[in-house]
Amino acid sequence: MAIDLFEHNQTAYEAAVRMLSERGKAAVIHPTGTGKSFIGFKLCEDNPDKRICWLSPSRYIFQTQLENLAETSDGYQPDNIFFNTYAKLMNAAPEEIAEIQPNYIILDEFHRCGAELWGAGVDAVLKAYPDVPVLGLSATAIRYLDNQRNMTDELFDGNIASEMTLGEAIVRNILSPPKYILSIFSYQKDLEKYEKRVQSAKSKAVRDAAEAYLEALRRALDKAEKLDVLFDKHMTDRTGKYIVFCANIEHMQEMKSKAKEWFRKVDRKPHIYSVYSDDPTASKSFADFKADTSEHLKLLYCIDALNEGVHVPDVSGVILLRPTISPIIYKQQIGRALSASKSKAPVIFDIVNNIENLYSIDAIEEEMKVAIQYYRSHDGEGMVVNEGFELIDKVADCKRLFDELEGTLSASWDLMYEQAKKYYEENGNLDVPKRFVTAEGYSLGLWLLTQRRVYRGDVNGNLTQVQIDKLNAIGMQWESRSDLSWEKYYAAAKRYFEAKGDLLPAALYVDEEGVDLGRWIAQIRVYRKNGIRSKFMTDERIAALDAIGMIWSVPDYLFESYYAAAVQYHLVHGDLEVPIGYVDENGIRLGQWLSNIRVSRKNGPKNYRLTDEQISRLDALGMFWGSKYEKQWNEAFSALCSYYQQNGTFEMPVAYQTESGIQLGRWIRRQRDFYATGKLSDEHIARLREVGFVLEKSDPWEEKYQLAKAYFEEHGNLNVPAQYVINGVWLHKWLNEQKLIAEGKRKKKLTPEQLEKLEAIGFRYRTTCYDEQWYERYEIARSYYEQYGNLNVPKGYVVNGIDLYTWILHERSNRQAGRRSKEQICLLDSIGMIWQVRDSLIADAWSVGVQHLEAYIQQHGIDNLSNKSICDDGYKLGTWLANTRTKYRKGKLTSEQVQTLLQLGVRLKVRDDWMIHFQEAAHYFEQHPSGKMSKDYISESGVKLYQWLADQKKKYKKGKLPEDQAEKLRSIGVIT
Repeated sequence: MAIDLFEHNQTAYEAAVRMLSERGKAAVIHPTGTGKSFIGFKLCEDNPDKRICWLSPSRYIFQTQLENLAETSDGYQPDNIFFNTYAKLMNAAPEEIAEIQPNYIILDEFHRCGAELWGAGVDAVLKAYPDVPVLGLSATAIRYLDNQRNMTDELFDGNIASEMTLGEAIVRNILSPPKYILSIFSYQKDLEKYEKRVQSAKSKAVRDAAEAYLEALRRALDKAEKLDVLFDKHMTDRTGKYIVFCANIEHMQEMKSKAKEWFRKVDRKPHIYSVYSDDPTASKSFADFKADTSEHLKLLYCIDALNEGVHVPDVSGVILLRPTISPIIYKQQIGRALSASKSKAPVIFDIVNNIENLYSIDAIEEEMKVAIQYYRSHDGEGMVVNEGFELIDKVADCKRLFDELEGTLSASWDLMYEQAKKYYEENGNLDVPKRFVTAEGYSLGLWLLTQRRVYRGDVNGNLTQVQIDKLNAIGMQWESRSDLSWEKYYAAAKRYFEAKGDLLPAALYVDEEGVDLGRWIAQIRVYRKNGIRSKFMTDERIAALDAIGMIWSVPDYLFESYYAAAVQYHLVHGDLEVPIGYVDENGIRLGQWLSNIRVSRKNGPKNYRLTDEQISRLDALGMFWGSKYEKQWNEAFSALCSYYQQNGTFEMPVAYQTESGIQLGRWIRRQRDFYATGKLSDEHIARLREVGFVLEKSDPWEEKYQLAKAYFEEHGNLNVPAQYVINGVWLHKWLNEQKLIAEGKRKKKLTPEQLEKLEAIGFRYRTTCYDEQWYERYEIARSYYEQYGNLNVPKGYVVNGIDLYTWILHERSNRQAGRRSKEQICLLDSIGMIWQVRDSLIADAWSVGVQHLEAYIQQHGIDNLSNKSICDDGYKLGTWLANTRTKYRKGKLTSEQVQTLLQLGVRLKVRDDWMIHFQEAAHYFEQHPSGKMSKDYISESGVKLYQWLADQKKKYKKGKLPEDQAEKLRSIGVIT
């Protein structure tokens, strides 16, 4: 069956194919949930004889995409894909890249290629195959936290085949409009932040005004709807699947611990799953979550694994608990609940941990407004299906108060004007750098830039004529710094031309007024040649330069411009270790240039023909001519030698990292892997052997055994937590595998020596699940004995959910009944177990019965309690309960005992409820010696006790109260 694309994807696919054939590059920018990965798979299907190089952030994402493809295309799986991750690609040797030989290249989530190291790997592939068509897929092209870099410009020369915002997808009903709920999980940190700012405010008036807002904010937040109520009200799909986004592992564990509190009104026993990037159980946990069709609420807690590229078709909603300032991550997270194949509206709970993030939804609403306006102004009314979505803001008042509080604490226009005036008086101008901050901490550069933008109408704002006049009086230049820069440098160029008769200053020439004209001329040539900064290089300016003798094509000046940038970089950083993607403030791609000349010098002249003088000048700046990989290898090798000198060994944990950040443990593992697969060069082999490093891998089983042994020596047992990972080894899983091997449930075999080693550290096999539970509880008892020197465990002592006091009681009964092995008895004897306890040490029969009663109710429920009930340890609970009821009928139970039974929900069956109410009255008066009782007081059994006592008094006065009942009421002072 052919891949059947949605209409919007089919349109995008056709446009991409045309663009690839005409220009060789095409980017598709569609929001999460719209199925853009199917566009890439369609290209594979339509070109079965072509080799497709598919690059992605992770194999996990790619595998999930293949599973989604199989589910919707009768199991179709393309067999012409060469897959690789960006991370793996960055370490690929040139010969490995040479083996790819693709006919098409697909960059999935291509905005990730802007990362320094990942980008280097992608750049190597694109350079190796410059004529191969490249298709890019992403939900966004902008790297918001990386200087707003637009990756379509950097990778695809601006060739966008199809672009759609999340807001547009909702307007067109490609994605169902969500129900969006704003609330707050934690606000304490925000309050503390503002409290500190209020305390440090210099003005008393500001402090007083801010404190009033703080107090109002505290009251508003106290009244905010609690999360258990919020989820109960808005989780209409009470057996649905919800993805919960957390910040990190510690945060995830904290949030999981709150599930019982938050979701108890929706489902008391929700099914909880977790997945994160480094979790070795990620694939299984995610698969179990997707396959869960039970009648329970399903919650998948995750960190980064589901931010991008992975989609679950039947998710009912998402819960945002991860604060983020990245629009990319924000849209990826809410996109988990949106799908082009989903008919019902999802619900999004935006419960972030800091106030600023509550405004993220505004961007989507703005995108919807833009889309609606566009279609209606271009005869596209039929494309507008949704004009909005349900937004429930539970914290609007809180946000308003935070805004007003921020406004109270923020610097006023007049205050910033005084800072500008002070700068002018000290410097004679307002030529303030963009990032300039005053000694008092005010961002004067950004403020002046904002005033210019407001003046020109580039941004919203209001400048009065009075304010404009005040700024003019202190030398405000309303032109942009770029325009002012042009005027300054062009005037210098004109002066130079009039004095020298040409416009060929040396690359580092600086005139008498301090203008670095040589560098500027070199940059101008680069701008025009490469077509960058087109807004700066207008036709008018080009003509003005032509009029004063500008020479645009001077080969040496290309070098000089880049060299000038290299000099500037060296002045700031002290080296030339420039990231491959580095672009300076003038648009010069210095990192790429240095990489190119390294390759050129090593492999012969290509794009650059360096002279000996140019090489010498670069050497003076500390130029490293080897590859970045070789530099990193040398640094790691040097760190390895230093480690050996300090420790006398090359052995270290896989996770070991040097103070300078070199992951030396992982580097060692890679060298051994490369050696085993023949990928380690002879030179590197020789250097490693020369210092005594052993390249042959050690026994993997022995490595893992040593980790297990270390755990046993530290904890005294092998009760390894299920998710415990050390040095990259999932130890609990490995021990479980050894158990299965020892029990003959695997084809592998353990040697007698291996089995002997395992048994020496407490390894057990051929044990049942019940045995494992027993040993778990025994270890808790052993820990108690080692701490206190006895097993006199107090009532209510609970560890990890295990009631140790009750377990000790059960073990005594189990031994008496012959249900304990000799080994178990000996183990208990070794930690001071007392089997025959004297009367003074044994809890009375009542306490023992209540203990068993509580345990039975917790395990089986109150409805299964009968006179025939027997506990797991043989205790005849039903007989005890029958005897207790008999004592109750005979009035031999104390009021406290009756209250205990009633609180447990035990119904004391008698002829009527008179005795229950009497016992409740007796208990009340014992607790309240004054004898006063509220008319509205309701007893434990639900009766209005004051009215009941009044009725008994009336019966007594009328002579209708039995004498035995009257006698009991006299005993507690109700009648006389």
